[in-house]
Amino acid sequence: MELKITNVQNFAIHDGPGIRTTVFLAGCPLDCVWCHNPETKSQKPKLVFDEKKCTLCKACLVCPNMVHTFEELHKIDRSRCVMCGKCIEVCKTGALSKSVKSLTLDEYLELVERQKRIVGDNGGITFSGGEPLAQGKTLIEFLDKTNTHKAIETCGYADEELFKEVIKRVDYVMFDVKIADSTLHKKYTGVSNELILKNLEHLRNSGKDFILRTPLIKGITDTNDNLEKISEIVGSDNWEKLEFNPLTPVKYQLIGEEYLLKNN
Repeated sequence: MELKITNVQNFAIHDGPGIRTTVFLAGCPLDCVWCHNPETKSQKPKLVFDEKKCTLCKACLVCPNMVHTFEELHKIDRSRCVMCGKCIEVCKTGALSKSVKSLTLDEYLELVERQKRIVGDNGGITFSGGEPLAQGKTLIEFLDKTNTHKAIETCGYADEELFKEVIKRVDYVMFDVKIADSTLHKKYTGVSNELILKNLEHLRNSGKDFILRTPLIKGITDTNDNLEKISEIVGSDNWEKLEFNPLTPVKYQLIGEEYLLKNN
C-alpha cells in the first residue's frame, strides 16, 4: 500500500494549526491555468531538471534515449524521455530528479512518529497536493492507521461519498473556493463548481473545523465581482485570501513547461 507523492515538507507553518509535516500528493482532477504546483497535477512521473545545480559533468549522457545534449548548455529533450531513471541515478548534484515517488505505509508511520517526537501535540500531518482525494481510497487507509492531528487541503472536487469518508477521518480542512460562477470556473479550471459546492455543504454539516480559501489570481479570481459572489457563498465561515506565489513560474521551468499567466 502506497501513496504517490511529490514532496514532504517538514516544519510547515501555513498548512494547518501548529507546526506541520505536509505531504504533497500527486494527481488532481482540476486543470487550473494558474496552478501553483504543476509538478503535482499528474501521478505520472516527469523528469525534473534544476539548471542551477547542474555542473555540466555530462554523466547524464548515460541515457540510452539521448534525452541530454551539451552544446554551450545542458539541453533536455523530454519527448525522448521514458523515465528509466538512469540519468537520475548518476547525477551527483541532485540537478535531475523525478517528480513523483512512492510513500509506503511504513514510511508514513515513520513520518508521524518523527513529527510527534519533535513537536509533540503542537501540530500534525497535512495532506496537500495536487488533490489528496484523487487518491482517496488509499488515503483513507493511511488516515485510519494513526491518531495524530490530521489536516487536508482540498479543491473539493471528488465523489461525494468519498469526500464524506475522508472528512470523517481528519481534524481540519482547508477548502478552496476559487471562482463563484460555474461557467467561469469551468473555463479556468476545467470543471464546473457544482460538485465542489455540494461537498462544501457536506463539510459544513460535518462539524469539522475548516477554513475556506481563495487564491488571488490577477483578472481571474481577484475581481470585485468574483470576490463579492464568493463572499455570499462563504457567509459567516472563516475565509482566507491567498496571495500569488512568485515562485510558481520557476516550478514550470523545472519540469520543462511554460507558465502562461505572465501578468501575475
